[in-house]
Amino acid sequence: MKKIKKSLEVLNTQFNLVALLGVVFTGFNTFSQKFGLLEKVDKSVSGILFGLLVVLALIYIFKYIKKPVINIPINDRELFDKLKQKGIDGIQDEAIGDFRMTHKMVSNANSTIEIIAYYADILLGSMSPHLLDSINKNAIDVRILVAKKEKSEFLDDVSALEGGPIPTTDTLGIINSIKENIRPTKDGKKGSIEYHEYNTEARYALILVDRKWAWWTPYHTGLKTEKITSFELIKTNDNAFINLCIEHFNKLWTKYA
Repeated sequence: MKKIKKSLEVLNTQFNLVALLGVVFTGFNTFSQKFGLLEKVDKSVSGILFGLLVVLALIYIFKYIKKPVINIPINDRELFDKLKQKGIDGIQDEAIGDFRMTHKMVSNANSTIEIIAYYADILLGSMSPHLLDSINKNAIDVRILVAKKEKSEFLDDVSALEGGPIPTTDTLGIINSIKENIRPTKDGKKGSIEYHEYNTEARYALILVDRKWAWWTPYHTGLKTEKITSFELIKTNDNAFINLCIEHFNKLWTKYA
């Protein structure tokens, strides 16, 4: 219910903002006419002000559109509670193709970032500035697991099922570039980035931040991840779904480190 209340509060705030901007513009127009300002100032000023108010309102409103939201009927309290207990905090149909939420969480990481992917180039290419900023700002440790490219029957099968060749990638080059630019923090601490290849079936793509928040995309054999729904996970309790993701990452990392 808290998620629903929050959504209603956001919607109410948006309407209040639009109403406030309307009042401001109307007041400006009335004030200008009463004191003859429009005779002294070009009428285009009024148009410019109105345009600015509209743009500000649209920016404020549309910044919420990409936030993953669980849409549940208000009377289905039991289902909503079960999802929240398991730490499923949002659903995003665009899978990991839209990284804005992930960028935000990565930039605010305090201790660790852990990633599992088939091919990490697109992900790292988009995220590397945020990773480096977080490493240098908070001395965080980044660990990345990527599917082995050379002589990999696993990726050969994935490629065949998805109907295309294995992408030419330079994951190691991107990681080395990040390493070269890691600097100590003001208190002398220094973060790190590590990379290992796995050669077994991963169950999903994962971006795990501080082991408290995750962007989880389950794999469906033969489908590319941009066609798959992703889930935003949070750590709510010891039974939260994110704990299984942590355990899965640990097992892969221990095996291939």
